[in-house]
Amino acid sequence: MEFDKCASAWIIVRYVDKDAQFKFFPKGSVIEEGRPFDVPGAELTRAHGLACAETVIRKYNVTVSEALKLAQIAHEIEINPWAKHSRDAEKLNRRIVKIMRKHRDDPAKCLEAGFTVFDEFFRATGDR
Repeated sequence: MEFDKCASAWIIVRYVDKDAQFKFFPKGSVIEEGRPFDVPGAELTRAHGLACAETVIRKYNVTVSEALKLAQIAHEIEINPWAKHSRDAEKLNRRIVKIMRKHRDDPAKCLEAGFTVFDEFFRATGDR
């Protein structure tokens, strides 16, 4: 799990399909069910200088400010990893990295904990 994948999933559940479910496959698997995202060859993935979260926003015309902000943060972290990041990007990335380490072998728990972090962040910033 990585920041962009977690952010993309959060945007999908919050603004595209509240009933979306995520299934995890071993790395290198050919995915022949559902709608793969953030994997090579998927329609929703990192491409052309965009983070996967930005691709999701464009594909589904999501215009909600918190989704746009999270996609921007995903871009900072995933597309410009060596640039100076905003305070929000640094803060969220630290928390997501900590979650990824804690739940390294359980991507579903990682995703669930990441969703909690994003929900808390937007409640605290008042962007919700």
